[in-house]
Amino acid sequence: MKHISESTIISNALDQGLDLREFSSELNKNLEEKEKESIETFLSNTEEALDLHMRVEKYDAILEQVENMLTGFQENLGGLSREIRHLQDQSTSMGVKLGNRKSVRHYLSQIVDELVVPEEMISIICSGNLADQSYMEQLHQLQRKIKFAREQSFHDTKACSDVHQVIENLRIKASSRIRSFLLDKVYQFRKPLANYHIPQNAMLRYRFFYEFILANERATAQEIKDQYLETVSKIYYSYFRSYLQRLMKLKFSETANRSDLIGVVHRPSASKFSGMSLSKAFGSMLQSTTAGLKHKETVFTLGNRKAVIESELEATIIVPHAERIQDQSHSFESLFRSIHFALLDCACREYLFIMDFYLPSAHVREEMFQFIFQTTLQSLITHLEGFLVDCWDSIAVFLCIHIILRYQVTAHEREVPVLDSFYKKILGLLWPRMMEIVNANVVSIQTCEVDKLGKIDVRPHIITRRYAEYYTAISGLNESFPDQRVDDMLESLSAEVKLCITRMSSIFQDSKSKLIFLINNYDMLLSILSSNSKADNDSDAVYRFEQALNAVESEYISLSIHPMLSLLEDITKEIESNRIPSDERVLNAIIKFKGSWQNEIDRINEDNRRSFQNFHCGSRLLQSALTKLVEVYAAFFKAISGTSLQKARAEMTNVQKFMVEVKEKRPQI
Repeated sequence: MKHISESTIISNALDQGLDLREFSSELNKNLEEKEKESIETFLSNTEEALDLHMRVEKYDAILEQVENMLTGFQENLGGLSREIRHLQDQSTSMGVKLGNRKSVRHYLSQIVDELVVPEEMISIICSGNLADQSYMEQLHQLQRKIKFAREQSFHDTKACSDVHQVIENLRIKASSRIRSFLLDKVYQFRKPLANYHIPQNAMLRYRFFYEFILANERATAQEIKDQYLETVSKIYYSYFRSYLQRLMKLKFSETANRSDLIGVVHRPSASKFSGMSLSKAFGSMLQSTTAGLKHKETVFTLGNRKAVIESELEATIIVPHAERIQDQSHSFESLFRSIHFALLDCACREYLFIMDFYLPSAHVREEMFQFIFQTTLQSLITHLEGFLVDCWDSIAVFLCIHIILRYQVTAHEREVPVLDSFYKKILGLLWPRMMEIVNANVVSIQTCEVDKLGKIDVRPHIITRRYAEYYTAISGLNESFPDQRVDDMLESLSAEVKLCITRMSSIFQDSKSKLIFLINNYDMLLSILSSNSKADNDSDAVYRFEQALNAVESEYISLSIHPMLSLLEDITKEIESNRIPSDERVLNAIIKFKGSWQNEIDRINEDNRRSFQNFHCGSRLLQSALTKLVEVYAAFFKAISGTSLQKARAEMTNVQKFMVEVKEKRPQI
């Protein structure tokens, strides 16, 4: 039957205009039909419904059985859970007990292991060879047992009393044998011609021996240390005293004495050559003077001596007997370098050995080092004091200063600072002597008497050359470790040299010779100073001499070219002051100038070649003269061009053309 919804019926009723009563009747009718249809359907399916009912009851019984089973199983699980919790509690308790037993077992086994003294240990400690590795291993084991027994004795461990005497006997036996072993190594140092490095290296291999003695027998450790310090101190003192004496017996290079100062010029004594023929005496005098000057020059020049602080600074020390066989001569700074390099090498080695073997604190290390080297260092200081009393070679002293400064840096690089106080004392001796010698040179220049310097010509004087070489040497050395004291001394020396050159120039009667002398000296001086980069760039002395050279060169040029240009300059000044000279006078001046200026330039060039040893200096002066010539001629030409002097203007050469002619005379520098 087709199903019709109530909403459809209501909608149809409303659409058809039926009233509510008719609608209710229709609805009841439909419900009755539905009920009948349901009953008929149920009746037709009665067997199936009965079967379904039976199965539901069956399944309900099964589920009831399952429910009962699960209820029992739940009760069983509750009991099992209680049993598991009980087992967990038992397991935790057993774990704690096991851990406690393991801790006790480990503690007791450690005590047993540390306190038990094996027969092997007793045998090796008492009679084994100390040089064997097995002895060192057993000694480590013994030290650990001694330390452990001491710790346990504070806890009143009963087992310690059983082995205490055995361990104590082994400690005494080991200490006794080690003492003899180490003292024997120290005594090996005392053998004649022995190389103490060999037993010293052996001691380093057995440094644990001293650690064992230090931990157990402090008095014995102190005895060993004292014996070592006393022995090594004597060895170093004997070695350096002998080495220094043998070095000083080597052949010395010629060195300076009290009279070898910049301002002291030696003149050969006439009495020395009395009784000789005139020609022979003159030849001997010339040879003596030349040799003397050559010797004096080496006092003020650096030459190859700088190698001692560069390539030779850490070279092999000098072997005296080998040098005597080769008949080599040495400067003091080379011997000074050798002895102090040997000292640096030995001091660094000894300091590092003290650190490695004795393991002292920083303060104790320094005390031990000073004990070893005190007499050696004092002997070197005393020797240097004696040498400096008669030393007048300031370059040697300054090189020694720089040797010490560089070795001080090297010592710090090797982490050996204990030589600082010694180096400070050495520098405290060298610096005052250095300043004293430089001041003596300054005084020698201040007090030098020009009339006692011998014949002075226009060439550079020996005092100027000495100063220039000396200044270059000292300032060049001062570059690596600048010191303001050196700069101040050199500036004072420069000022005195300038005054001395001026005093020497005063002996010349004519102005031209005086100027030539000044130019030659200043030019030579600056050419030497310019070889030093620092002096060339920064020195006030160089600036001072450059200004002086420029002034005298300008005066010399004016003096040389004045005769040729004086008439042109006079006419130019007259025209500029509105006083027109006569046409004939100007014309004669022009003709005279045109006919003579080239010859005058040639004459000036020839004079320059004869007067100035430095070709560049003469060429520079000629170039300046030509420049001055062009300037005066150009000014004269301009002055004449603004006048009514027709004939004079007609005779004059154009400035540009004149410059071309002058360029042909320009020197090729």
